[in-house]
Order: sequence, then C-alpha cells, then structure tokens
Amino acid sequence: MINVKEAIVKAMEYFDLIYNDKEYSNLQLEEVELSEDSKYWLITLGYHVPLPAKSRAVAQALGSAIYNREYKILKVRSDTGDVVSMKIRQLT
Repeated sequence: MINVKEAIVKAMEYFDLIYNDKEYSNLQLEEVELSEDSKYWLITLGYHVPLPAKSRAVAQALGSAIYNREYKILKVRSDTGDVVSMKIRQLT
C-alpha cells in the first residue's frame, strides 16, 4: 500500500500531465481521504484559473480576485498508486 505522501505526489503529477498546456497556478493540496475499504486515496487539489481578459479588467478595477479557484478530486489506487479518475469537486 502506498502512503498518503506518495498518493499526493501521484495525484499532483497526474494533474500536471493532464493540465500542462492549460493556464493555472497555485496548485495546492486541499483534502485527503482514504476510502472506507482502503482501496483508494481521494485527493482533492485546488488551483487558480485566470478570468477571461474582460472579466479580469473589471475585477481589477473593483479590487476583486482576477482568478477563479477550482477543485478536482483524484482517485488513486492505494495498492499501485495509479490514478483511476479525476472529477470536478463542487463546493456546496
């Protein structure tokens, strides 16, 4: 079984591989959970995505953030470290 640090590294590497041609910044670990059956690590990553140019100009003028914070949940097999899914994490 891989440990939590290894699972986080695998999740971040996978995210970077998938999003390497997209504009994002400030990738951070947000949440970690081991599934009840201990088969998967559920790793939530958060990152900034810049607003479109027009929205960014308005946001700057208003003193607001010029990015959106988005989240992904990556499901990592605890036995192999393979990432088997990546889903959008909606905040409620």
